[in-house]
Amino acid sequence: MKKFSTLLIVLASMLLFGCSKKTAITYNKFKEISEKENYTVIDVKDQFGEYDYIKGAYLAVSSDANYQIEFYTFENGENAKAFYDINKPTLESVGAGNDVYTNVDKDNYNKYTITTEEKYNSITRIANTIVYSSNSKQYKDKVEKIIKKLGY
Repeated sequence: MKKFSTLLIVLASMLLFGCSKKTAITYNKFKEISEKENYTVIDVKDQFGEYDYIKGAYLAVSSDANYQIEFYTFENGENAKAFYDINKPTLESVGAGNDVYTNVDKDNYNKYTITTEEKYNSITRIANTIVYSSNSKQYKDKVEKIIKKLGY
Protein backbone atom coordinates (compact mmCIF):
# COMPACT_ATOMS: atom_id res chain seq x y z
CA MET A 1 0.00 0.00 0.00
CA LYS A 2 2.87 2.38 0.79
CA LYS A 3 4.41 1.76 -2.65
CA PHE A 4 1.07 2.56 -4.28
CA SER A 5 0.78 5.84 -2.30
CA THR A 6 4.33 6.84 -3.23
CA LEU A 7 3.67 6.06 -6.90
CA LEU A 8 0.47 8.09 -6.78
CA ILE A 9 2.32 11.08 -5.29
CA VAL A 10 5.04 10.85 -7.94
CA LEU A 11 2.48 10.68 -10.74
CA ALA A 12 0.52 13.61 -9.32
CA SER A 13 3.72 15.65 -9.07
CA MET A 14 4.59 14.88 -12.67
CA LEU A 15 1.16 16.01 -13.78
CA LEU A 16 1.31 19.22 -11.76
CA PHE A 17 4.93 20.22 -12.27
CA GLY A 18 6.41 18.15 -15.06
CA CYS A 19 5.69 18.55 -18.73
CA SER A 20 4.51 22.14 -18.20
CA LYS A 21 6.76 23.44 -20.97
CA LYS A 22 6.12 22.38 -24.53
CA THR A 23 8.29 22.89 -27.56
CA ALA A 24 6.92 24.79 -30.54
CA ILE A 25 7.45 23.41 -34.01
CA THR A 26 8.75 25.35 -36.99
CA TYR A 27 6.92 26.00 -40.22
CA ASN A 28 9.10 23.37 -41.93
CA LYS A 29 8.04 20.77 -39.36
CA PHE A 30 4.38 21.81 -39.72
CA LYS A 31 4.66 21.42 -43.50
CA GLU A 32 6.51 18.10 -43.27
CA ILE A 33 3.98 16.51 -40.88
CA SER A 34 0.97 17.94 -42.72
CA GLU A 35 2.13 16.80 -46.14
CA LYS A 36 2.97 13.34 -44.79
CA GLU A 37 -0.68 13.15 -43.67
CA ASN A 38 -1.85 14.15 -47.19
CA TYR A 39 -2.68 17.79 -46.43
CA THR A 40 -1.89 20.58 -48.87
CA VAL A 41 0.02 23.40 -47.16
CA ILE A 42 -0.65 26.94 -48.36
CA ASP A 43 1.23 30.09 -47.33
CA VAL A 44 -1.37 32.78 -46.49
CA LYS A 45 0.98 35.31 -44.85
CA ASP A 46 -0.06 37.96 -47.41
CA GLN A 47 -3.52 38.05 -45.82
CA PHE A 48 -1.88 39.36 -42.64
CA GLY A 49 0.50 41.85 -44.23
CA GLU A 50 -0.63 44.74 -42.03
CA TYR A 51 0.33 42.80 -38.90
CA ASP A 52 4.12 42.90 -38.82
CA TYR A 53 4.23 40.77 -35.65
CA ILE A 54 2.79 37.78 -37.59
CA LYS A 55 5.88 36.22 -39.16
CA GLY A 56 4.08 33.34 -40.91
CA ALA A 57 0.56 32.08 -41.60
CA TYR A 58 -0.17 28.73 -43.19
CA LEU A 59 -3.12 26.47 -43.90
CA ALA A 60 -3.04 22.69 -43.97
CA VAL A 61 -6.03 21.78 -46.13
CA SER A 62 -7.40 18.24 -46.11
CA SER A 63 -7.11 16.23 -49.32
CA ASP A 64 -10.88 16.51 -49.85
CA ALA A 65 -10.76 20.28 -49.03
CA ASN A 66 -13.49 19.88 -46.40
CA TYR A 67 -11.51 21.17 -43.42
CA GLN A 68 -8.26 22.88 -42.53
CA ILE A 69 -5.83 23.59 -39.72
CA GLU A 70 -4.11 26.98 -39.42
CA PHE A 71 -0.55 27.51 -38.21
CA TYR A 72 0.84 30.89 -37.22
CA THR A 73 4.29 32.01 -36.15
CA PHE A 74 4.71 35.28 -34.29
CA GLU A 75 7.54 37.64 -33.52
CA ASN A 76 7.45 36.53 -29.88
CA GLY A 77 5.43 34.67 -27.27
CA GLU A 78 3.65 37.82 -26.11
CA ASN A 79 2.21 38.40 -29.59
CA ALA A 80 1.10 34.77 -29.81
CA LYS A 81 -0.52 35.00 -26.36
CA ALA A 82 -2.36 38.19 -27.38
CA PHE A 83 -3.63 36.42 -30.53
CA TYR A 84 -4.76 33.50 -28.37
CA ASP A 85 -6.49 35.82 -25.89
CA ILE A 86 -8.35 37.61 -28.69
CA ASN A 87 -9.47 34.45 -30.50
CA LYS A 88 -10.40 32.24 -27.55
CA PRO A 89 -13.56 34.24 -26.69
CA THR A 90 -14.67 33.93 -30.33
CA LEU A 91 -14.52 30.15 -29.99
CA GLU A 92 -16.22 30.25 -26.59
CA SER A 93 -19.09 32.29 -28.01
CA VAL A 94 -20.25 29.46 -30.29
CA GLY A 95 -21.23 27.47 -27.20
CA ALA A 96 -24.81 26.76 -26.29
CA GLY A 97 -25.75 24.25 -23.61
CA ASN A 98 -24.42 20.72 -23.74
CA ASP A 99 -21.03 21.58 -25.17
CA VAL A 100 -17.82 19.82 -24.24
CA TYR A 101 -14.76 21.97 -23.77
CA THR A 102 -11.21 21.78 -22.48
CA ASN A 103 -9.06 24.60 -21.19
CA VAL A 104 -5.37 24.34 -20.24
CA ASP A 105 -3.11 27.22 -19.23
CA LYS A 106 0.55 26.50 -18.40
CA ASP A 107 3.91 28.22 -18.74
CA ASN A 108 4.36 28.68 -22.48
CA TYR A 109 1.25 26.70 -23.42
CA ASN A 110 -2.47 27.45 -23.71
CA LYS A 111 -5.14 25.24 -25.25
CA TYR A 112 -8.88 25.66 -25.59
CA THR A 113 -11.25 23.35 -27.45
CA ILE A 114 -15.01 23.31 -27.70
CA THR A 115 -17.25 20.73 -29.30
CA THR A 116 -20.81 21.82 -30.01
CA GLU A 117 -23.59 19.99 -31.81
CA GLU A 118 -22.25 21.29 -35.10
CA LYS A 119 -18.66 22.52 -34.66
CA TYR A 120 -15.27 21.51 -33.32
CA ASN A 121 -13.05 24.48 -32.56
CA SER A 122 -9.53 24.44 -31.19
CA ILE A 123 -6.81 26.98 -30.48
CA THR A 124 -3.42 26.07 -29.05
CA ARG A 125 -0.45 28.30 -28.31
CA ILE A 126 3.05 27.03 -27.70
CA ALA A 127 5.62 29.80 -27.21
CA ASN A 128 5.39 32.01 -30.32
CA THR A 129 3.18 29.70 -32.41
CA ILE A 130 -0.55 29.04 -32.71
CA VAL A 131 -2.47 26.11 -34.18
CA TYR A 132 -6.09 27.04 -34.83
CA SER A 133 -9.04 25.18 -36.31
CA SER A 134 -12.74 25.82 -36.70
CA ASN A 135 -14.45 23.03 -38.56
CA SER A 136 -17.57 20.93 -38.74
CA LYS A 137 -17.90 18.47 -35.86
CA GLN A 138 -17.82 15.58 -38.32
CA TYR A 139 -14.09 16.23 -38.85
CA LYS A 140 -13.22 16.40 -35.15
CA ASP A 141 -11.35 13.07 -35.03
CA LYS A 142 -9.29 13.92 -38.11
CA VAL A 143 -8.47 17.40 -36.83
CA GLU A 144 -7.50 16.07 -33.39
CA LYS A 145 -5.29 13.44 -35.01
CA ILE A 146 -3.23 15.95 -37.01
CA ILE A 147 -3.04 18.40 -34.10
CA LYS A 148 -1.71 15.60 -31.90
CA LYS A 149 0.87 14.63 -34.55
CA LEU A 150 1.96 18.26 -34.63
CA GLY A 151 2.47 18.11 -30.86
CA TYR A 152 -0.18 20.66 -30.05
